[in-house]
Formats: sequence, C-alpha cells, structure tokens
Amino acid sequence: MQAGAYNSRIELQIALDPEDVSSFVPFMSVWAYVNGLKGDEFWAANSGGIAENIVNVTVRYNKEIMLLAPQTTRFILNGFTYVLTSPPDDVQFLHRQIKFKARRQI
Repeated sequence: MQAGAYNSRIELQIALDPEDVSSFVPFMSVWAYVNGLKGDEFWAANSGGIAENIVNVTVRYNKEIMLLAPQTTRFILNGFTYVLTSPPDDVQFLHRQIKFKARRQI
C-alpha cells in the first residue's frame, strides 16, 4: 500500500480493567487506512436489520499492535470510538501491514 493511503490518524487505547469502561488509556497513535464494508461484507454484517458502522482498518506493521486483544482495545477516529471486532492480522505474514475490523460504538 502506498504511504499516502494511510490518511487517517487513529489513537489506539487499551483497557486497564476490561470490566470498567472508564479505564481506557492511550496506547499508541498511528496513521491508518480506514474504509467501510462494501458488497457482500456489508450485507452480511447488516443482515439482522441493525445497521452498524463497521470498518476495515489497515496500519503499518508494528509488533506491539499484533499483541492487542479485541476485548481490551478500541480506537478513536474523528471523535468517534470504535471497538475491535477481530484480532490484528499480519497480512500474509510479511510484517508490512496489519488489518483488523472494528465497529463504531453507539
């Protein structure tokens, strides 16, 4: 992916206590490529009649990001909070990109 494609700054946050919503603290701020679901992915995600804002996120590889668990991680983008719905994926194990899915909290 071209460097210019990473055009959104996201702030990753981790929970010190997964049971306490107010325990999230900033972990890392990175440039990301964020896009919404489309086609079959969109219809599968919204088949229950509840439209959610689910996004695909791509960031540059960082071994610390690979250790994050979806249950204790969220990120802030343009004032909205997104929770991870999938674990970070090292694309083709090349250590160049990490992809994950997230859902905007309502």
